[in-house]
Amino acid sequence: MFKSKKKRLPVFQDLVISIPLIEICPPGKNDLCSPPFKAFINKYRFSPHYHLSACVIEKSMSTMLAAVMCYLYDTQAFLDANRTLGNELFEHRFCKGKNEKGSLQEIHQTAPKADWNYLAIIREPIDRFLSGFTDKCVKETKRGRGKCYNCNGNLSCFVQKQYKRTLDYASGKMNAIGYEDVHFFPQSWRCGFSSHLAKYSLIQYGGHGSEFDRMTDQLFDGLRDAGVEQKDIEWIASQMENGRTSHATRTSPERQKFENELRGDKELMKMVVRMFYYDFLLFGFPLPVIKE
Repeated sequence: MFKSKKKRLPVFQDLVISIPLIEICPPGKNDLCSPPFKAFINKYRFSPHYHLSACVIEKSMSTMLAAVMCYLYDTQAFLDANRTLGNELFEHRFCKGKNEKGSLQEIHQTAPKADWNYLAIIREPIDRFLSGFTDKCVKETKRGRGKCYNCNGNLSCFVQKQYKRTLDYASGKMNAIGYEDVHFFPQSWRCGFSSHLAKYSLIQYGGHGSEFDRMTDQLFDGLRDAGVEQKDIEWIASQMENGRTSHATRTSPERQKFENELRGDKELMKMVVRMFYYDFLLFGFPLPVIKE
């Protein structure tokens, strides 16, 4: 049922940081950092034909990956409906309720004797956080949605509140989850990674240039492993090359402003790194420089 996969993890240069790791997550102070694994909502999109399952993680190219899996679920129906990958937004997705499950066990029941392939896209934690904040706490707030704890685009306000919620959920003090938690809780809490991490082909998110090319190469390798035909991979490639979804924030001036603010504030950076400490370690991302 499970097929062991070699993780496609990123390769980075030597890590250099200015604040010792021991000050970020001191021994005996486990309440400062979120743990590596915690049971949380899992969202899977699957193609029974290819025995392929993709775990989608919010703010890690989830919209595009879900669209790819919808295309592979019923290619002809997708094309007949004149759908495109770039226009497959969550609220109006073509495969709503069709190829969506909340557990791997449910997916396996669609083809119990098959060897399944598993994909997940992982994003550098600071990049993911800033993308989420710019999209959900700034852009959506401008459209009149009361999100992000009514912080009204205040980065410090949001970081402090989300950091506390992350630790409270990890410790069991809080059980209810909200819109923000779905988009900002650690990636290591998703996809059943606590039990199945070694079975995944992990793809490193890249938003532009050579990083985007590397990401798509890794994704297409994963699709080939599952037996997806070259003509379908070429169609997916052309669609992905044509643009980004409306959630993309990497090049926006607002995003750059918040990145400068975050990286220039030692205490905020500590909180963000503590939220995602094990995302850095488990997925091979270097811990960022925190200025003294």
